[in-house]
Amino acid sequence: MTNASALSAAWSVPADREHVGHVRHQAAARITEWGLDDVLDAARLVLTELLTNAVQHADGSHMDARLSHSEGLLRIEVSDRSSALPVLGTSDEDQESGRGLLIVDALALTWGTQPLTDGSGKSTWCTLEAPRASCGASPRTTAKGATA
Repeated sequence: MTNASALSAAWSVPADREHVGHVRHQAAARITEWGLDDVLDAARLVLTELLTNAVQHADGSHMDARLSHSEGLLRIEVSDRSSALPVLGTSDEDQESGRGLLIVDALALTWGTQPLTDGSGKSTWCTLEAPRASCGASPRTTAKGATA
């Protein structure tokens, strides 16, 4: 995003379940800091689903998560080292898993996947309508240990 007023935060963490909660907590803090409380619950849920998919299906030792807010949209993106694209399944009451992308699809304005530019995996992203950012937020925010 090239918009000077864009807000962003990013994390690169090991691809394990322990770090899903850590990133979710840090991301929630950023979303709150940016004054996007109306979208907080949906953002936490879709971020958790995208991170969990990366943990379950990724080839590799780490995953990257990124939030960005610009022009009334919150973009949530998770990258992993697998080139296999996620598939939007069907809802089956007897399944214990496999509903993650259905949740993302239901809550997000848009979502999709794209290969990483270096060919090392893919990124799965979604956007949520989030029109209000607080006036006091800094133009660029990066979480501890994160890359921007």
